[in-house]
Amino acid sequence: MRFPLLAFPLFLTSGLTGCIGGKIEHPGVLAVHALPMGSGVDVPEQFQGSVGFDDPTERGDRPSPQVGDEVLYRAHLSVHGKTQDWYVRLKLVRANAGQMKLSFKHNDGTVETRMSPLWEAAVEVYDCEEETSVVAKMGIAESSITHSIFGQSELLRIHLPTGKELSDLTPEQRQSYVLGVGAVSNLFNGWQQNEQLQPLMKEVIGFPAQAILGMLLRGSFKYTVAQGFNRESATTAVLPDPVGEMVAERIPLSINMGGVTLMHADLTAVKTLGPLGAGLGVVTIRGVHPEDDKRWVEIELIGARGGRAR
Repeated sequence: MRFPLLAFPLFLTSGLTGCIGGKIEHPGVLAVHALPMGSGVDVPEQFQGSVGFDDPTERGDRPSPQVGDEVLYRAHLSVHGKTQDWYVRLKLVRANAGQMKLSFKHNDGTVETRMSPLWEAAVEVYDCEEETSVVAKMGIAESSITHSIFGQSELLRIHLPTGKELSDLTPEQRQSYVLGVGAVSNLFNGWQQNEQLQPLMKEVIGFPAQAILGMLLRGSFKYTVAQGFNRESATTAVLPDPVGEMVAERIPLSINMGGVTLMHADLTAVKTLGPLGAGLGVVTIRGVHPEDDKRWVEIELIGARGGRAR
């Protein structure tokens, strides 16, 4: 099924409006930090050319997505010792594929709306156990590349000392904040709305019985993602040569359904330079079930290759 590349809304909810307090961490995130790294599964032949990295600084110090930019992730799920692995390749295949409406709802009920050009992306998911691939297409808002989750987290950490409010941001900073908050939700909702990619989300995140009543009461059968804020978010990510060490931001997330929290996660992101923009700068995601630390997932970036100029 082809992913619809017309303009469509992405509705975001922020827990960061009003006064910004001190460090915020989701419960259970420390357990995420202690998860074992890597799955040890051999890379399938069709993905071997996507392993490794091109220099993200070749195009300068600002995001500049190009057709052909691609990222490769390895996803490893462990449930009480039973493991499952996938490889996920995401490639930008067409610019100016439509428009995306981004609506940002504040806690006080006010809504901000932005429009963004849309990129068409090809996604291939390989199931290592079944040895089968699923190929799909999805849309990515260009603003989620140019105004990334890294930039939004860095902006809050640097420009919002304790006691300040979002209204104290300059118009340019506020624009970066609103679009940056939407970056992860943009990618997350793109997966959720695609029939070929939904099964992987359900497998990794879960679809527990206790969420069904909440979904019925709220009339919502969708996953939602909530982003926290950590005043100690600054960190580093070390990628293979020629990338090396990059400044990074560590962002706590919660994934919910029907009012039930299904996963606490820790996302590490870098600047969306060069091909890293195809994955919105996401380097790792480590998630754990809030009540069962034997159900956890790790997603790690193992390749970022550049395409051609538009």
